[in-house]
Amino acid sequence: MDKKAQALSLNTIVVAIVVLIVLVVLIMVFTGYFGTRFTPEVTSCANAGGTCEDACGTDAFGEPLRKLSASCTGLYEGKVCCAKGLGGSAPSDDGNLFVAEPPECSSDDCYDECPSGTSPVPNIVCANSAKTCCA
Repeated sequence: MDKKAQALSLNTIVVAIVVLIVLVVLIMVFTGYFGTRFTPEVTSCANAGGTCEDACGTDAFGEPLRKLSASCTGLYEGKVCCAKGLGGSAPSDDGNLFVAEPPECSSDDCYDECPSGTSPVPNIVCANSAKTCCA
């Protein structure tokens, strides 16, 4: 009498486990699970092509600027990331449009050259000096 094994071989079970792990990793990649864990700089407002503002204003044509899902960090913590528009502006008291002055940097963060571990902060000025704002 000839008996043939009907059980799954160990090799088949190992291959099935590897395929499941690869499938789970692919699902995590395509759903964005790894996006904010390994590449947080990609989600910053500056890298998304926006600017951090108290509220999104209007462009030169009076159209509202779109709010981006990117995050504002550092000196801009708590602000909203807005898409850059043509001639971004806000209405003044007399109803005319003007370009807002850039925010000022704390004097503690103003340097001739940024110390190691810090980098210049774009669109921020140091009051009454030619120094660079660093964070």
